Amino acid sequence: MDGKPTIQDHTKTDAGNRTVPLLPPLENVLPKKKKGIIFEFEGGYYTRSKFDKSWNKFRKEHGVKLCAHQLRHAYATILYEAGVQFKDAQLLMGHNSSEVTQEIYTHISEKQQKKTFTNLINYVSGENAQ
Repeated sequence: MDGKPTIQDHTKTDAGNRTVPLLPPLENVLPKKKKGIIFEFEGGYYTRSKFDKSWNKFRKEHGVKLCAHQLRHAYATILYEAGVQFKDAQLLMGHNSSEVTQEIYTHISEKQQKKTFTNLINYVSGENAQ
């Protein structure tokens, strides 16, 4: 490893080639750019070591206790909580199958669990009868 960025013209699978929308909360805090790479380091691509250094600095400054890959799990969970169907989440995540998205990456948060319990209680109480 010489610290130079590796630019690949392919992803692990064809599903990795996708368009992912830049969500407004992130877009609002990023530098305004019309095109090109979003996350750059001194005008170029991040190397793995530069990314690790930047990520660790961010974690320390903000008290973040997760690794960058865990953000993919969080993203899948947010997609689920937002009501995004698993096939659509599969596309956004770049997975070959929705089972990977559903069974490995998506987690049930405490917020979602409470919502489910409330819906169940309301249903059996007849409060959501149609």
